[in-house]
Amino acid sequence: AEKAYKDMDRLDLAIDMRARLGDWFRVMHLASSGASSDHMLKTAYVNIGDYYYDRLMWQKANQYYVNAGAVDKQIPCLYFMEHFEDMAKFATDPEYQLPEGSPLLITVGQRLASVGLAEDAVAAFLRGHDVKAAIDCCVLLNQWDQAVALAEEHDFPQIEGLLSKYAQHLLTGGRRMEAVELYRKANRHPDAAQLLSQLAQEEVDAKANPKRARSLFVLAALEVEKFRDKTLKIAPTGTMATLSTMAGGPKGTIAGKIVGGGGAKGTMATMATLDGLMQGDAAASDNKILDRAWRGVEAMELLLETHKLLYLGEARIDAAMKYAQALAEYDDILDAEMVYSLIALTAFHNQMYGTCSNALMRLEQIEGVSHERRESYQALAFKIFTRYKPKNPGIPEELKGKDTVTNETKKAIRKKYKTLCAPAPSL
Repeated sequence: AEKAYKDMDRLDLAIDMRARLGDWFRVMHLASSGASSDHMLKTAYVNIGDYYYDRLMWQKANQYYVNAGAVDKQIPCLYFMEHFEDMAKFATDPEYQLPEGSPLLITVGQRLASVGLAEDAVAAFLRGHDVKAAIDCCVLLNQWDQAVALAEEHDFPQIEGLLSKYAQHLLTGGRRMEAVELYRKANRHPDAAQLLSQLAQEEVDAKANPKRARSLFVLAALEVEKFRDKTLKIAPTGTMATLSTMAGGPKGTIAGKIVGGGGAKGTMATMATLDGLMQGDAAASDNKILDRAWRGVEAMELLLETHKLLYLGEARIDAAMKYAQALAEYDDILDAEMVYSLIALTAFHNQMYGTCSNALMRLEQIEGVSHERRESYQALAFKIFTRYKPKNPGIPEELKGKDTVTNETKKAIRKKYKTLCAPAPSL
């Protein structure tokens, strides 16, 4: 029959006959000669692709789908071949991307989200005009920072409730470090800092691992710094406009000097600055963490340094005593009994018996100390001061300020960990 149609110069009828018989390989061969429309050739490619697809021969099937321009058929083939980068091009590559708003973009997003490619999946959902699916993808893949940013940009306020609910679920299950990571990814720095400070305080109270407590306080302090950078950062133009407004000068001036900024933009910058300052004050008053985290770092650093100096022996015992005395400022973090025991011990070895006597008296007066321990402190004091007078010897002037813990010492501690934990500069 095909030969007869060819002899009649009716190749189109031969192609139609082969199509009715489902012989798409022959249809492709005949149509390739140009005797049929492009539509029939594409139909042949699609059907041949289906033939290979049904036999799980994804690569061959995809080749025919590409020839046919059948993107909807290519997507599952690329997925099964795990060619996710090629699939993502439908959403991200200008050469291959689908038209904006195409329903196929949602399919691409779902496929990419199922294998954890959050960034490409979100790009597909957004090009497909499905913001909610993009936010849900970020939540499911634990990309809370991007989820919160999308929710704020597209006015989806329910994300905050979902975030809080999930955080509470983690906390209830005792997965507090996962909750910290959740807060960090969502840019909820005060909440992360508060939780890290609680974990650090528990380590301090347990008296088990002061280095771990210090590390946790450092992490909390870094979250505090991120919060400050985020809410208290003032742009240069906003600063100039703010100064101009506060000085009462005309637009763009401060006390007669011309500066940048001013006008409506300056007013907006001023309002943003004041709003950031008020947010910082609110966080500080509610959570008491903006300064406590760094105080915890200082306390643990001084505590560890005190023990280090103590074990260095007589040569550094005076420095150990001064560091131990500085720990008394951190009674909201450190156990008072431990602090004054350390002061008494270092003062005794430093032959500063007056300081030792005061520390032992403080130990006897601490609330919550058992009767047996109080009596043991009294017995120890009696044993020491029947032999030594409770007075400090004279100290040379040149030694009075040596190894003293000052505000500069504390600033150096903060600077040390800010530098140590600063991100590496980009190349």
